[in-house]
Amino acid sequence: MKQLSQYYDKFRTIISKIPLKYIYFILLLAILLLTVWTRVQPLYLPLADVQAERNVMYFYEQQIASSIAQQYPNLPDSNKQVLVDNELATFVSENQLELEEQVGLLAEEIRSIYQHEAGQTYLLGIDPYHYYRQTYYDLEYGMPGDSMVDGIVYDSYRLAPLGVETSDTFHSKFSSLWHNLLNVFGNFDLMYTFFMVGVFFVTMTILFFYLHLSSELRPLPALIASLIFATSLFFVSRTTGESSDTDIYVLFFPVLCLFLYRYKSSRLVSFFTSSLTGLTLGLYSFAWGAWWYFMSIFIFSISLDLIINYFQKNDVVLKLHRFLILLVSSFLSVSFLSGYKTYFSFLTSPFNSIFNFKGVAIGSLWPNIYTTVAELNSVSMGNVVTQLGGNIVVLFSLIGTLYCLYLSYKNQDYLLGLFLLFWWLASIYATTQGVRFILLIILSFSFGIAYFVKLIFELSTFLYKQLNIPVIISKLTFLFIFCVVLSTSVMSGVLASQSTAPSLDDVVYESLEYIKLNSDDTAIITSWWDFGYWFRAIADRPVTFDGGTQVGYNAYWVGKLLSTNEETATGISRMLNCGQNLAFEELYPSLNNHQETINLLEEVVVLPKEEAQLFLEGLGLPIDVLDYTHCQAPTGLLITSGDMVAKAGVWGHFGAWNFTKALMYQDVNSLSASDALKLLSDDHGLNQTASINEYNLMQSGADAYIAGYPGFITSFDCVGDNILNCDVVYNSFKSTLIYDKTTFELNYSGDLGIELFKVSNLTFPGSTSNNIGLYIDPILNKGYVSSLELLGGTFGNLFYLEDSDCYDLFYKGNSQTIGKFLVWQTDYSCLE
Repeated sequence: MKQLSQYYDKFRTIISKIPLKYIYFILLLAILLLTVWTRVQPLYLPLADVQAERNVMYFYEQQIASSIAQQYPNLPDSNKQVLVDNELATFVSENQLELEEQVGLLAEEIRSIYQHEAGQTYLLGIDPYHYYRQTYYDLEYGMPGDSMVDGIVYDSYRLAPLGVETSDTFHSKFSSLWHNLLNVFGNFDLMYTFFMVGVFFVTMTILFFYLHLSSELRPLPALIASLIFATSLFFVSRTTGESSDTDIYVLFFPVLCLFLYRYKSSRLVSFFTSSLTGLTLGLYSFAWGAWWYFMSIFIFSISLDLIINYFQKNDVVLKLHRFLILLVSSFLSVSFLSGYKTYFSFLTSPFNSIFNFKGVAIGSLWPNIYTTVAELNSVSMGNVVTQLGGNIVVLFSLIGTLYCLYLSYKNQDYLLGLFLLFWWLASIYATTQGVRFILLIILSFSFGIAYFVKLIFELSTFLYKQLNIPVIISKLTFLFIFCVVLSTSVMSGVLASQSTAPSLDDVVYESLEYIKLNSDDTAIITSWWDFGYWFRAIADRPVTFDGGTQVGYNAYWVGKLLSTNEETATGISRMLNCGQNLAFEELYPSLNNHQETINLLEEVVVLPKEEAQLFLEGLGLPIDVLDYTHCQAPTGLLITSGDMVAKAGVWGHFGAWNFTKALMYQDVNSLSASDALKLLSDDHGLNQTASINEYNLMQSGADAYIAGYPGFITSFDCVGDNILNCDVVYNSFKSTLIYDKTTFELNYSGDLGIELFKVSNLTFPGSTSNNIGLYIDPILNKGYVSSLELLGGTFGNLFYLEDSDCYDLFYKGNSQTIGKFLVWQTDYSCLE
C-alpha cells in the first residue's frame, strides 16, 4: 500500500503541473472526435476490408483443404484441419505482400458497390432519401415541393398523379443551409453534405449533454456518461451517417432544453436562458412531430417541482417567473413555426397518443399498413436491456437514477429527478409500441450512468471515513471495475459503426438512373411502398406510394395488383395512374358498400372503355368513374425485386383484404359477446351457428380474421439440362418433379399433394391436399413453393418466370443487397 501511495504521489506531482481544466478539455475533445469518427465510418466502409480479407483467406483455405484431402483421403477431419491451419499460416507469412494487395483490390471492388461514380457512399437507409429529395427541392426551387397551385406547395411525385400538399421541414431546411455553407469552402456533392448533417447534430448533442452534467455534477462523471451516450449501440445504429431521417433531433433538442433551462447563473441570465428554452421547443416542434413527448414530461416535472417547493415553503418566485417566461416564449415560438394548435398538443397527445396508430378496422375499413412497419414492432424488455449494454449496466443506471432522486430531495430541486423518473417510465411504455423508441430511453439511461459515477465518488469518501481506505484508491478501484463493465457497451457501439453499409447498391442505383434517362418524365413507378423514397430521389419519377404516404387504399390496390392475374393488375395499374383511389370515391356513394364497390371496380378496369360504359349504364351507375379507370394514363413502371419475396406475406395479406369481414369486425369490436352475436344476426344476416363461428374467429385479432397471409414459402433446386429433376420438401412432405423442357411434360411422384404447377406460361393440374402451388424456372433451374393464392399472380409470373403478355421488361439487374431487380413497363393495350 505504501509503495502504491508513493507511485500515486509521483503521478500526482506530474499531473498537478497541468491545469485540470485542460485535461478535461482534452478528454472532452477526444469523446467528441470519437462521436464524429463513429458516425462517418460508412463514408469509408471499413466493412469492405473485413469482408475482402475474409473472402481472400477463405479462397486459399479452400484450395489448401482440397489439396490436403487429396493427399490424405483417410485422415480424420480434425487432423486435416490442423494441417490446413498450419499450411495456411505458412502460406500467409510467405505471401503477405501479395495477399495484402489482393485484399486491397477486392476491398475497393466491394466499396464501389455501395458508392456512386464519384466515390460518394450512398445514404445508409431508406427514409433519408425523402428529406434528401426535399433538400433538393429547396435548393432547386426554393420550396419543399416541385409545384405550386393556388399558393399551396405540392410534391407531384407522391401519390402520383395527384401529388400531395407539402411544407418545409426542419431537416430539409437546415440541410439546404448546411449544403450552401459547406460549399463556401469547396465543391461538395449534396449526398455528402446531407450525410454530414446527422454527424453535426449528434456531436452537438454530446457536447450539450456534457456541459449540462459538468455543471450539475463534476467533469469526470459527465465525461464517462458522455462516452457511454455517444457510443450507445442503438444510438450509434440510428445516427451513424444519414441512416434514419429525423432521429438525430429526438434527443438533441431535449438535451439542449435541459442544458438551457437548468443553466445556473444570475437572475437576468436565467430569464434569458428560459426564453432560449422556449425558442428551442419551437424548433423541436418543427423538427419532430412527437415533440410533445418531451414537452409534456418537461412541463409536468417543472410544475411538480414548483408545487412541492411551494408546500415546503421554499421561495418559488424566481422559479415561477422562469416557468412563465418558458410558457410564453414556447407558445410564441411553436405558434410561429408550427401553428398555435400544435402548441396545445402537449396537453392532449399523452391522452390521445401518437403511438396508438396500429388499430385495424376501427376508424376505416381499409387495411392499416402501419401494422407491418418493422420499426413499429414492439420489443421485449430483454431486447431493450441488451441494446443498452446488458443487465449490469442498466442496473448501474437505475441506481444512478435513484441517487439523482435522492439528491433532488436533499437539495429541494426536484426537476431533474422527476424528469428522469417520468422519462424512464414513458420511454419504457413507448418501446412496447415500436422498436425505434428504444432511442428515447438512452437519454435517461445516460443521465443515470452519470449519477452512478457520482455515487461511486461519494462511496469513496464514505469508505475513507469508515475504513480509512484512501479516497484515491477506492475511486480508482471503483472506476476500473466500472470501466471494465462498460467497455463492452462502448466497443459494441464502435463495432456497429464499422459494420454498417448502405441498403442501396450500384445495381439499384444504376437501374433507377436508367429509368431517369430512358423513361417518360411523367412515368409513374409502382412497387411495394418500402423503396418509394429511392425511386423519387434517384429515378426522379413519381411513385404510387412511399413510406410517408402509406395509405390504406394503396395497401389494398397494390397488394391486389401483385397477387392477381396480369389483366386485372394492368387495369388496377391504369386506374391508380389515372387518379389513385378517385374511382372508388366516385362509385362508392352509389353502392354504399366497400366490398361491392371493390368487386365492381375489379370488373370494370379490365373492360374496354366502351364496354365498361355500357356495363355501368346498365347498372344505373355514374359513368364519370371512367375518367379514373380508362383515362390516357401516364406510362406505368412496375418494379419487382428480391426483397418483395419475403414481404409477400404482407402485400399478399393486404391484397386478400375482405371488406365484408372488416365491416363485421368494425361493427362488433367494442360490443359484448351477446350484443355482438345479435348484431351479426340482425345486421349481417348470419344464422346462429355462423354468427358464433365468425365471432370466435374474430378473437384472433382483426388482421388475422380479415385476411390470410399468402406468400412464397420456400425454394428448391433442380438439376439437369433438358430434363430437370427437382426434389421438393415441404412440411415433412417430399416429392420429386421431373420436367422436360423440350416436350413441356411434367411428372411428379411422392407424398406432396399440389394443386397447380406453373412453368413459364403453362399451368398443369395436380392433386390437392396441401393448398400450395409450385413455380419452376427452367432458365435458372430453380423452383418455388407458393401459397395457392399467389400462384399465377402478377408478381410470381414477372419475378420468377419473367414472362408476361401485359408487361414488357424494361431493365434487369441483380443487386447485392436485395437480389434480382426487374423493371417492367405496363402495356395497357393488352386490355383492348
